[in-house]
Amino acid sequence: MRRFLVALATTVALLAPAGAVAASTTGTEARYSVTVSCQLVRIADNNVVGVIYGSGTGTTYNSAFKNAVKDANNAVPSGHYKRHCH
Repeated sequence: MRRFLVALATTVALLAPAGAVAASTTGTEARYSVTVSCQLVRIADNNVVGVIYGSGTGTTYNSAFKNAVKDANNAVPSGHYKRHCH
């Protein structure tokens, strides 16, 4: 099982964009680390005014991605919203 997790971590790291996803094995459980970037939009005029970033970890890619999006939510100032996180 451990050999399979190492191979899985290597495959994920090779298929993902550079710096976006990292997988590591600690014991028998794989951990994923994801960094997302999102557009920051001002509500008043609906214009994109910047980019915000969030990072998260999890035991699956989806849980790490969701945690990264939640982290990006913490960086959104009042009067703005985020969109198109990837």
